[in-house]
Amino acid sequence: MIKQPDVLLLHFFFSHDYTLENKRVNYEYYEPRCIHESSLSPGVHAILAAELGKHDDAYRFSHYATRLDLDDYNQNTHEGLHTTSMSAAWMNIVYGFGGMRSDGDLLAFTPSLPYSWASFSFRILYRGSVLKMTVDRQAVAMSVISGPPVTLDLFGTRHTIDTTGLTLPMPAERVGTAPA
Repeated sequence: MIKQPDVLLLHFFFSHDYTLENKRVNYEYYEPRCIHESSLSPGVHAILAAELGKHDDAYRFSHYATRLDLDDYNQNTHEGLHTTSMSAAWMNIVYGFGGMRSDGDLLAFTPSLPYSWASFSFRILYRGSVLKMTVDRQAVAMSVISGPPVTLDLFGTRHTIDTTGLTLPMPAERVGTAPA
């Protein structure tokens, strides 16, 4: 059994260096072998699961990471809180369900939406501009709230976003379906 998601961290930190298939193969190999006792593990698994369209896994790991200390899953909260788990709550929204990757030539987004959520939104500061993303079952909207226009990748296509914003349809395969 493995405690930490070290190999999967490579796929996250250097996302553009790995194909989606390579990420899938490694996720499917390491996930059942990871005991998820590290506060880092569920958050990293949630991010990659969202990227891979494994909506149920992404939601389950995100929920686990967010609730780790609140529900004292590892019976060690009395020793202190896990800052990696706290940061995973934010990272699972932005990097996981928002699909943000910042390791390439352009800031990139490939958002997904868990079945049990109607929508989500977040703001980030990027190169002097405040960007806002809103995702729901029908669409993904991005706009610059303040600052200069930003060129980024959204669903694999380059766009320049300004205060006018951009709205694209949400691909059906990026929205989770009802559990069976």
